[in-house]
Amino acid sequence: EKEETRGGSCVFDENSARAGNGTSTSGSENLAVGGNAYGGALYCPFSEYSFSTNRVRFHRNTVAAGDGILYYLPDTQPVSATDGLSLGGALCSGPALTYLLQNTVFTDNVIEDDNEGSDGSAWYTDSDAQAQHITVLRSSGAPALASFADLQLVNSLLFFNQDGHGLFQAEYCDIEGGWVGTGNFDADPLLDDDYHISELSPCVDAGVAIAVDTDIDKEPRPYSTGYDVGADEFGPPLPTPTPTMAFTATPTPDPTPTPSTVTTRLVLPRNYFLPCDAFY
Repeated sequence: EKEETRGGSCVFDENSARAGNGTSTSGSENLAVGGNAYGGALYCPFSEYSFSTNRVRFHRNTVAAGDGILYYLPDTQPVSATDGLSLGGALCSGPALTYLLQNTVFTDNVIEDDNEGSDGSAWYTDSDAQAQHITVLRSSGAPALASFADLQLVNSLLFFNQDGHGLFQAEYCDIEGGWVGTGNFDADPLLDDDYHISELSPCVDAGVAIAVDTDIDKEPRPYSTGYDVGADEFGPPLPTPTPTMAFTATPTPDPTPTPSTVTTRLVLPRNYFLPCDAFY
């Protein structure tokens, strides 16, 4: 499901990718393998071009691979099995020329399986990628971010992820538990709702200047003296335009002339006969 939010941002909400189970009853030499699942909301397996997101939110998406179950006959107890692999609870992106995520929010995304190889409960990428001003919150089931290559974060916020944040390089990021890198810090972001930062947030003005001039709500950044960390730039909401009334002049037609009455007084000599015609 995709919907629009304030400022024109796009939301992928409550989507899921689920694979089927794999079973076999032919004996121990055969292996039952559960199906793999990729990208609970969006899966981009391959692109020869560039892949990017801007002003996008992935919320409450789920990926779940299938279980593998193998039986001996006639015994019905499982003997050997391989569960499927889940990658990218919200977004799974395969090889591409370049990857760039900007002003992107991941909230409450989940991997639902017990395969230890499953990874990226928010985002998994197979290629080198950059993430600028992203926010990753409350992911579960596996580390939040995973990359088969080089993943670099800047001006980003990662907090409240149940199974860790993943492996990546970061600068000027607020990361729970701390992270090695220039400008990184570990402080409660003091969110004022689901993912927007409040006026007292340590993320305000804590970022570095980069070429991103709006936030997820299409509000300008920086608002104050510096760039805020995360997808949201703190600032008062943009004013709602005040309705204005437009008047169109309508020409007034010229009034219809009113006929005038002229009274003439005729003075005749005494005993003067005035001829006239009479009609019957």
